[in-house]
Amino acid sequence: MTTERFYTIVEECLGGGCHFGVLAEEEAARTTHVVLETIGRTLDHDERLQLSSSLPRRLAVELMAGQGAPHADPIGWIACELQVDRDIAFRRVEMVLRALHEAVGEPHASLTP
Repeated sequence: MTTERFYTIVEECLGGGCHFGVLAEEEAARTTHVVLETIGRTLDHDERLQLSSSLPRRLAVELMAGQGAPHADPIGWIACELQVDRDIAFRRVEMVLRALHEAVGEPHASLTP
């Protein structure tokens, strides 16, 4: 999977949810960055390495950058970072997870409920 294809999957959820003057692809890239960083905080180093091996380099780097303690309220943090409400943030997380599942080819144990 290419980075562009990954962003296209994420773009599908934006549906007018972009800030004025922001292109959908830019918003998809920003959403992907924030969500991957958040996911990276929930995985240990080996899990991040395993998952990132299935991603394009740029996305793998974003996932690997997610280090440190997980956020206490990840959806709230993502909503704040993206300047959207919690419902939109949740929907965007779902779309990034969907793109991750497509990139990996099967659900990753750490990404399933």
